Amino acid sequence: MYPELARLADEELIEPASQGIRGRRTYAITQAGRRELRASCQPTGRAPIA
Repeated sequence: MYPELARLADEELIEPASQGIRGRRTYAITQAGRRELRASCQPTGRAPIA
């Protein structure tokens, strides 16, 4: 999970929103991340995989 969070942060799709007392981070999606998410959710016209 942590390598994927780091990749998303490197691509500026998420950003750290806060850090707790134990160093636990909360992430927020960026505007670029929202655009990427919307683009990935567009219908493809293909039948769903069963």
